[in-house]
Amino acid sequence: FFFQAEDGIRDSVASRGLGDVYKRQAYLTSINMKEQEQFEKYYAKWKERKEQYHTLKQNEAIQKFKSRMKEKYFVNPEERVAKMKEIMEYQLAVYNMRKKLLQNLQAIDMGEISKDKVNEMDEQLRKINDDAGEMYKVSIKSLVELKDNRHKEALSLVEYLKGFLLKNDAKLPPGMTFDKIIAEECQPVVESRLKENNELLLHFDKYLEEFDNRMHEYSKNIVSFYRFIGETYDQHKKEMQNLELQYQLAIAKLADQNEENMNKRDSELKQQIDSLKKSATQILLVERLSICYASLDTMNKEYDKYEVDLKALIATQEPKIVQRYQTFELTLAKHFKMEEEKAKDRIQERLNKETEEQQKLLEEEYLKKKEAEEQKLLGDAAAKSPPKGKPAEKPKAKGKGQAEIMPSDVPKLEPPKVPEFKSPSGGLYVVEFTLEQLATSLMRTEDEMERKKKIDEERLKEEKRKEEALAA
Repeated sequence: FFFQAEDGIRDSVASRGLGDVYKRQAYLTSINMKEQEQFEKYYAKWKERKEQYHTLKQNEAIQKFKSRMKEKYFVNPEERVAKMKEIMEYQLAVYNMRKKLLQNLQAIDMGEISKDKVNEMDEQLRKINDDAGEMYKVSIKSLVELKDNRHKEALSLVEYLKGFLLKNDAKLPPGMTFDKIIAEECQPVVESRLKENNELLLHFDKYLEEFDNRMHEYSKNIVSFYRFIGETYDQHKKEMQNLELQYQLAIAKLADQNEENMNKRDSELKQQIDSLKKSATQILLVERLSICYASLDTMNKEYDKYEVDLKALIATQEPKIVQRYQTFELTLAKHFKMEEEKAKDRIQERLNKETEEQQKLLEEEYLKKKEAEEQKLLGDAAAKSPPKGKPAEKPKAKGKGQAEIMPSDVPKLEPPKVPEFKSPSGGLYVVEFTLEQLATSLMRTEDEMERKKKIDEERLKEEKRKEEALAA
């Protein structure tokens, strides 16, 4: 017969009873529990791996963002490099235009130079400067726009990364949020890149402004230098024309006076001759003939006086011309930093004083060098510690004949002699500052000249204070 067990499982073999059935149930339950444990174990491992995967994806995304922000596209874009190169090339072109203009100004013959010609050059220079300033302004604006666009792109990448992190949903440490990750990991990179770009543009703009202002001021100084020459020539020509006009007017006036006197004497002589013709007696004839001769003598004397006055007028004209030319020459000589010969002692005194100051600085440098070397020797001696119980040896004093850096060993500077200059007209001048020094003074900006002025004032005050202290 067939026995149906409680579990409803039929078997071909004879049933062994309910105990066997329960054993089999326990066995199956044990297997199920093991499988459940195994499943939970693998599931936990899978969850851990999944969290690790999402964390890796998060870190990879952040690292990719940082790498992207380090690319040339954000650090130093090709567009910016090309634009800056274009600006630098234009800057060189502007420099060459200014240089050519100043060379044209220099090429003008000194006798032909005038204020109008210099002003014409100055107007061309002003146009060059205005065009350059406008071009720099537009170029800097385009660089700023490029910088702002790159920053907007960086912020867009931050937003994209934030969306990815939220979607990725990696497990975060306690107290950490995705906003905090963005704020700590990404935002500083974006801000740092923006700061770098701002500083670069600031320095570039400052460089352009300083270079352009410097070139503009150099050009302005040179043009002003030549404008003074042109104004001096114009004034000289005007005064020479006035002098010539006054001379011609004086000659004309003298000639008019002489002609008026001659006409008057001639009219009187004609009347006397008519009277002479009407003489009825010999006595009257002789008397009137004497009067005619006297009138002729008067006319000769007045003509002689006219010649004397004319020669005196001519004689006074030459010294006036010479004096006027000497004044003109001295004005230009002073403009070129030259003085009259009487200023030679004063200039020589200044050169002597400057040489003394240079000598003093040279000696101070030698003394500082000597002191540094002595300190080094003492340091080396201290580093070489002597054996125990043996006192350290002091550096040996340099004996006679040994090399020693002392002021007496410094080369003695000799003050230069005051150069002299003889003009084509024979005028003798002394050169206070050489052409090289003059050119250097033209290559200074207003700020530099102001600083130099303050330094010179302070130096003079210090010298005066020392003199007063010595006198006391």
